[in-house]
Amino acid sequence: MRNFTGMFAVLLCAAVMMTGCDFVRSVFNMPTSADLQALREAKAAREKARADSIAAVEAERERIAAEQAAAAAADSVASSLKAYYVVAGAFSSLENAEKLAATLKGKGYEVSGYKFNNGLNVVMVYGNDDLEKTYRDCSEFMDKNKGFQPWIYHTADRRHLEKLF
Repeated sequence: MRNFTGMFAVLLCAAVMMTGCDFVRSVFNMPTSADLQALREAKAAREKARADSIAAVEAERERIAAEQAAAAAADSVASSLKAYYVVAGAFSSLENAEKLAATLKGKGYEVSGYKFNNGLNVVMVYGNDDLEKTYRDCSEFMDKNKGFQPWIYHTADRRHLEKLF
């Protein structure tokens, strides 16, 4: 019997050594290495999700601040504008807008230029607060300047960002 008990103890030690700590942990109802690894991965995933959420909130705050700054800039420009303008031309090139402005100034027009939110540089004449008068001004501009296709810009549309000239 003694031999059997000794042999059993040796086999038990060998089994424990072969199966490692996970066997002992599972016998005592403790988390195994795989359980601990899964807990670490879950914690890392929660921390990453939290960091991603914080980054998304910060990005949204920056976007809102940029929109508010652009709106404030447009408001400051809009306060000096009339309600309606006849647009003589719109150009992606500032140089071309300046050339048209110089040509129209040479013809005696009071010209202003604005950068719009779509990137165009817009040349405007005949600023007015009366829409009917602006329509008459637009028609007069077309009659005097063949080849132009002017249109009326309502400053309440808030497309203008900054004054160019």
